[in-house]
Amino acid sequence: MNRKTIAGIMHDLGLISPAAERAFTIRYQRASRLADPVDLLLRDFTSLSVGTILVGDITYIHTQEGWLYLATVIDLASRSVLSHATGARMTTQLITRAMNMALETGHVKPGAVFHSDHGVQYRSKRFTKYCGRHGIIRSMGAKMQCWDNAAAETFFSKLKSESLNWQTFTTRRKARTEVINSVHHFNNVRLHQTLGYSTPTERLIKLTLAA
Repeated sequence: MNRKTIAGIMHDLGLISPAAERAFTIRYQRASRLADPVDLLLRDFTSLSVGTILVGDITYIHTQEGWLYLATVIDLASRSVLSHATGARMTTQLITRAMNMALETGHVKPGAVFHSDHGVQYRSKRFTKYCGRHGIIRSMGAKMQCWDNAAAETFFSKLKSESLNWQTFTTRRKARTEVINSVHHFNNVRLHQTLGYSTPTERLIKLTLAA
């Protein structure tokens, strides 16, 4: 099960280790220097227009060389993974790389909403300024509530359960290759019940032509 799901359940039950409590307190105190964006989605993950509402998150993949971090940008209307970026470090640069690639697709509309969790990378001054320069409106769910970003979390859950968790990666390069192949399969081959059993790419094309 995803670690954020476990963390959310433990939070609701008031369960947290003393060591983790201290670590979380320090992190949130530092992050509170910037005001958090409001939640513009409120767990409503429906969108009828491509490129108007985006969701994203960061996850990690174990390799024998060390962790490989993966950041995504997903279009909510088509559920298409517009872009993703990988790296050996979980930095703000990682998410801005993913956003740059999403913008290069031409599908992101001016004034698009980007929804994420409370990761420090998404709360950083650098990412705040980046979104401001590109006219992207930021949105965040509540702290420690993984359900507030369920659309992004669902993709990671499927990616790991259907592909990554069944393999052992000796290098980050091999894990990166598998991620690329899996994203291609997710977008172009895998049928989605929420899309009427079509693929995200088919949905993306249909909505784009209809606009």
